[in-house]
Amino acid sequence: MGLLFFVYLLGKFFWLNFKAYLKNKNNLLNLTLALVIIQLIIHGLVDVPYFKNDLSVLFWLIIGLYTINKNINNGGMAELVEGAALEKR
Repeated sequence: MGLLFFVYLLGKFFWLNFKAYLKNKNNLLNLTLALVIIQLIIHGLVDVPYFKNDLSVLFWLIIGLYTINKNINNGGMAELVEGAALEKR
């Protein structure tokens, strides 16, 4: 069950990342994050990078950076910041 979820998570990450990159080719962060995940997967073929604490945190940090980048590009974070600014007035 865990392996299926992990494969699903990676597949969804690459699919959404690829679509976002095609939509805005000037945003190199999408390409960089995808290449870093590919590097972790290739490195995982000869070592166990996920079970080392620092590399497992790096994996989830990359997924989180992609999520934040996606929200910023879709206006999600802008609406959140504007909403908080309007509530203070």
